[in-house]
Amino acid sequence: MAIKINKQNPLTEDRLDVQKTLGKLEFLGYEDDRLKTEDGEYTGEVDAVRAGVFSENLNDVLVVFLPPTLEKQEIGYKKEVVLEGVQLSPYTTFSLSRNNVVQFKVQAEAIKPIETANQNANKPSDDKKQAQKA
Repeated sequence: MAIKINKQNPLTEDRLDVQKTLGKLEFLGYEDDRLKTEDGEYTGEVDAVRAGVFSENLNDVLVVFLPPTLEKQEIGYKKEVVLEGVQLSPYTTFSLSRNNVVQFKVQAEAIKPIETANQNANKPSDDKKQAQKA
């Protein structure tokens, strides 16, 4: 059975195991916001927030398009993150050898850092914080 995907029918998490496909994702940083255009002119309004992540399984850097209303979190460089509400939309480009290359636009509803067990062990609990204040 083939899965038909295109701009009108993007590949979403219900048909794709994002963790298995992309593997561990490391945050590289936020890029310039993508601005909206009308009639070839920039309106100044933000169309999408862009973030770079490294995919361990693909061994490649992905640009992730996030909603324009998303508040940018402070995420450390190379910090492991998870994407929520992922959609992949294919598009083609040409290589120098004039071959079509299929790539994917990665969209997500959110990007969040993963808290590891070691980080949580080093942070004092709320009870310990209250005891320290007293």
